[in-house]
Amino acid sequence: MVDCTKKSIHIALLKETHAGFKIKSFEYGLSMTEMIEEFAKQVVQGDSWADKMLNDLVEAKRNREIQKFSKTDADSIFNLIDEESPF
Repeated sequence: MVDCTKKSIHIALLKETHAGFKIKSFEYGLSMTEMIEEFAKQVVQGDSWADKMLNDLVEAKRNREIQKFSKTDADSIFNLIDEESPF
């Protein structure tokens, strides 16, 4: 028998994302919860589309972190130069 106990999560979306998501759910006649539940099921089941999207997200996150790291390094180097500069 399948356990039908529900668990809740709280997510924060950008205002524009939330509005667009709500519009899409209305257009399809679905609730936002139904849409999230279906996506979560696809992830759990290892759907190839969901896996690709998650891998793309991981790669984008990695690239953003590398860019942040690089900017932080550059700022640190410039700060050291400023501190050591005789001018």
